[in-house]
Amino acid sequence: MLNRKLLEILQRLQPAELKKLRLFLQSPYFTYGVSKDVLPLFDLILRHGADGSSVELDKKRLSKRLFPDKPYQENRKNPIDNLASSLLALTKKFLFIQSAEETTSEMMKELAVARFYLKFGLEERFLASEQVMRQLLEQQKMEGAALYLEQYFLEELSTDFNALFTDYEKIVESQALKMKALDQFFRVAKLEIMCLLLHHQRLTKLELYQPDAQIISLLDSLSGEENRVASLYTKVMDILQHPEDFSRVSTFEKDLEAISQLIAPVHLQNFAGFLRNFYMKRHQSTGQDMHFAAYFDLITRHLEAGYLYHEEKIFYFSLRNLVITGLRVGAYDKVLEILNNHPPDRITGTLHPNEVHHLYLAFYYFEVRDYERAEHCLSYYDFQNINLRIQAEMVRIKIFYETDNPLLEPRVKALVQKVRRAGIAKSHQELYMEFLNKILLLVKYGWDKNSPKRAQLAESVRKTPGHYEKNWLLSHLQ
Repeated sequence: MLNRKLLEILQRLQPAELKKLRLFLQSPYFTYGVSKDVLPLFDLILRHGADGSSVELDKKRLSKRLFPDKPYQENRKNPIDNLASSLLALTKKFLFIQSAEETTSEMMKELAVARFYLKFGLEERFLASEQVMRQLLEQQKMEGAALYLEQYFLEELSTDFNALFTDYEKIVESQALKMKALDQFFRVAKLEIMCLLLHHQRLTKLELYQPDAQIISLLDSLSGEENRVASLYTKVMDILQHPEDFSRVSTFEKDLEAISQLIAPVHLQNFAGFLRNFYMKRHQSTGQDMHFAAYFDLITRHLEAGYLYHEEKIFYFSLRNLVITGLRVGAYDKVLEILNNHPPDRITGTLHPNEVHHLYLAFYYFEVRDYERAEHCLSYYDFQNINLRIQAEMVRIKIFYETDNPLLEPRVKALVQKVRRAGIAKSHQELYMEFLNKILLLVKYGWDKNSPKRAQLAESVRKTPGHYEKNWLLSHLQ
């Protein structure tokens, strides 16, 4: 097969990006010293959809076409391999340049120009450039670690410039501003990591690091009134350490809403994520349906606000959370609207967006008891991802149960074997196996409402935290 890494990248670039990449490959500045056959190879790959299984992209066939005078040798490195490697290297360079262009702020771009002026002692040009950078920073209204780091870089360059003229007063002023910017950057970055670490340690039950109370106190004392982002992270830390007090969450939510327009998007998404987690924890601790409904309302608002998106696409796990939560609270129309608004090309974070979308549609149709359409979503799509395949089989098994299909037990037992042999995370394997075993017991004892075995099964499901399809099982054991 032709270079797999190259094909995987080209398959996933958008048409506009591929057009830019072709222009990039036509530029002698970037392709100097590289074979002129790079562009023909690129065109051939695109013509056949970057599909490694295509006969037209067979290495031997490509070699004969692009290198007719050089014999192709099996199990050896051939000129076509070197050409594909060159194209991959250029594609990576293109991605880097495109990313730098999209993510580098105007201030940081001007910083490179100012460094050039400083290098050659162009005093007037440097001062004009410095003024532009200070204006750009003043115009930046969204606070965050990136802003403080840019302030630090500016003051560092200003210090170097003033040192050339031995202007000690300005050197001290720049050094002081540099220290302040570094303190603010450190405060935000440290608190952000501490909050995330504490949150994930509680999820995993791992105690790898405990935040130092003295460090937290020190961070809290660093110009607190001027650093809104750090103040919000401090509130998150406080909530994580006092999870039972939801009044703290309410205060945090109000404070966040009041200054959300002043917070950099990356931090705003972090705070929104913490808030969703706090709402879910409240439901889990109380078990009250109204809190679960409040959680669904929150995540749909966050969807509309754009907090669940990455480059205009939604992560598959965020979409799953919306679907599962919405179905559980009975918001069927809203769930279908969300799925219709997020087809496979708007789903990210997975190699299998089509599988994900078909599976989530099956979830929806099952809940509205349209078992035929749910089965259609499962039967007419090849689930290549093992976890998605198992989850699809779980839905099919529930359909068999609801429709009294005589193939239910054989299907469950076959899936038990598949799960045992599957190369998946142990925690997922245990979750699936527990559900399948409960299905078999449900078939055996569920029909007899007076059976003590049935009551024991219901109690077992009820007491097991995080049980897969817990509500569905209990609905058949009430």
